[in-house]
Amino acid sequence: ILAAARRPPPGPAPPADEVSVVGERTRDQKDAEGRKRAIDLTEGTMETPRKRSRVDDVETRVAKARSLCASEVDARAHELMEEAVREFIAKKVDGAELERRREAAREQAEKEHPPLS
Repeated sequence: ILAAARRPPPGPAPPADEVSVVGERTRDQKDAEGRKRAIDLTEGTMETPRKRSRVDDVETRVAKARSLCASEVDARAHELMEEAVREFIAKKVDGAELERRREAAREQAEKEHPPLS
């Protein structure tokens, strides 16, 4: 069957330098054929992207502010610990006392910079 489909139709063969038209389609027919195979993006689960809401913007700003406050709290705790570290290096206080002072410095720094709510 495949061999029969590949053979040219019976009858006189056109000369090698001639072209024969076996069919034609209009622009509308081509467009209709393309539309049959097209994917409709407006149906189903596809949604148009939403613009960011004000709530999203506020949440982003609050998260950035909290991050900035955490950095400030860390910097202030570091400042408060400088004297305790000097005393530890000079062997005036032990590791347990240094840890107690570290916790106290952190608490004081957090009190100076209250968290955002």
